[in-house]
Amino acid sequence: MYKLLTVNICRMLIFFLFSWLLVEVIFLTTSFSGEVSTEPFLRLETGMHTARIWRIDVDRDQRFAVTGSDDKTVRLWDLKNGNLLHIFRLPIQEGNVGKVYSVAISPDGDTIAAGGWTGSSGLDERIFIFNRRTADIRKVISGLPNVVLHLTYSPDGKHLAATQSENGIRVYETQRYTQVVEDSEYGGDRCNWADFDIFGRLVTTSYDGHIRLYSYNFELPPKKSAPIGHRPYAVEFSPDGRRFAVGYSDTTKVDVFAADSLEFLYSADTSGTNYFLNIVSWSTYGDYLYAGGGYNAHGYHLIRRWFQAGEGDFAEFKASESTIMGIKPLADGSLVVGAADPCFSLLAADGNPIWEQKGDIAIYREQIGDDGIKLSSTGDQVQFGYQIYGERQARFSISTGQLELEPAEVAKMQGPVIQVPELEITDWDYSYSPKLNGTPLVVDELERSRSLAIDPKNEGFLLGTEWYLRFFDNTGNQLWQADAPDVTWAVNISADGNVAVAGFGDGTLRWYRLSDGEELLALFPHVDGKRWVAWTPNGFYHASAGAEDLIGWHLNQGADKIPEFFGASRFREQFYRPDVVTRVLETLDVDKALALADKDRGTVTTIKNIKSILPPTITILSPATSSKTTANKLAIVYKA
Repeated sequence: MYKLLTVNICRMLIFFLFSWLLVEVIFLTTSFSGEVSTEPFLRLETGMHTARIWRIDVDRDQRFAVTGSDDKTVRLWDLKNGNLLHIFRLPIQEGNVGKVYSVAISPDGDTIAAGGWTGSSGLDERIFIFNRRTADIRKVISGLPNVVLHLTYSPDGKHLAATQSENGIRVYETQRYTQVVEDSEYGGDRCNWADFDIFGRLVTTSYDGHIRLYSYNFELPPKKSAPIGHRPYAVEFSPDGRRFAVGYSDTTKVDVFAADSLEFLYSADTSGTNYFLNIVSWSTYGDYLYAGGGYNAHGYHLIRRWFQAGEGDFAEFKASESTIMGIKPLADGSLVVGAADPCFSLLAADGNPIWEQKGDIAIYREQIGDDGIKLSSTGDQVQFGYQIYGERQARFSISTGQLELEPAEVAKMQGPVIQVPELEITDWDYSYSPKLNGTPLVVDELERSRSLAIDPKNEGFLLGTEWYLRFFDNTGNQLWQADAPDVTWAVNISADGNVAVAGFGDGTLRWYRLSDGEELLALFPHVDGKRWVAWTPNGFYHASAGAEDLIGWHLNQGADKIPEFFGASRFREQFYRPDVVTRVLETLDVDKALALADKDRGTVTTIKNIKSILPPTITILSPATSSKTTANKLAIVYKA
């Protein structure tokens, strides 16, 4: 419900207390419906994305920026200062459902579109259209046959284009968001990117090696092949619509084409680059061409800027510590940059940061072998690095709840075993085709393996991939798999062979029962080196001071409604149970750990359904966050 109230500031507290009593009744009588799960999900919430940022966008007046991430959230930012304005949550499921691969903001800044792996079954994909001002869902476009990889609005805001994996493009008018164009003739390959020019024409790229140009009335064009048979990724028109630039995922080339004829014009100078520059963008007036992606040097990923619209000399500057996923130049010459770290920043024209938002997460990349995460014999202690290659070491004890920075070496802490004479495991590091004794292991298509640990008892091995944690026996037969919340960068197995531990791209370390892959425990060590929270899958948690709301409960409200989210502290009375957390690795069973803890307490815990104990919430819609006033009366728009 919405109300517009004019209240004296000194009376606001009384008003809010009354509202809390009112909405408690509303929440207790709310019913759940829709095709998505009605079960609550425990999610991380640090105030910043905790997983890879896939796409970014900026409104025409350059007031707002929007980001979409693998962490299953869309976030709205104030471009002036980098402040977070709102978090848009989508209905989610276990596994990949809910990951946001594409976002766009309408030119007027009033509407936000988000897509990705958003279907309730992974097949019936959806695009969510949000009202930026009210934070409500304005429309859900359903029935797409595949995940949405890219979204873009036309400059006049009248059309929204969506590209899909293997199913081409769809275009929607934006009054009612009804479909006006569909082209699925893309040869079964990914349609990666789309962009409108000032005349309303649309250009797309696909891994079938073709660039397609659609006229302003969306007539289907003949195919135009990219030169040399490369795989085009991002594409963007110059501001005047006379040409467009293309970046690739399999070469460092950056090419420019004539928009009218699709004729190849020239290639920007990419000499000295060591990896792809697949993200391209033009400056506001078209005098500069920018590109970035995997190109890196000395631990940083670089953006290259060419003069004379890409035909001239270049300059380059540091942009992030991970792959660059989006570049949006602003009118004053600054750049909005999104990266996979996750990192989101505004860079001045010379590349120096004006503000930066970085994920508050440990980075387990390249923590393999001698640099891998280390475990005590039972796995109740874990030693890891907050930074890539295991830099900035820390050790955490489950039994004592102690986090120690730069700990002294302890011989009993063992790193992962990645090589033994009896097993020849190859092509597992950054590979799509890991092998055991020359025979390919069965993994999904396009599933890339990232980490390996061999059981010290020589009874199998653990393979961490971008999508799963997989355990195989010594013959290559998979015994179990577990969904990965993000890329599985690091893995290890305790010396007693009871538990597996994995470090994921969302900054969590998670313990699994090795016999069947059942998740037992998760730990999020905040990058500040002070705060941490550990929890069981059913929500019992232990946390350092000020850390318990680093996790919270996500509750779907149906397939086409905004989910609710509550910090863990709102349920502290039921779920704050250090006595349970410390016993999980002793029992290898959460229920048994609870029973032991209750026995010591002399009580029997009755676990209440989260939906039956939801706290009331009030969302202030206006004034905006960080607003200032000198008046003694304030008009408030709120949502209860």
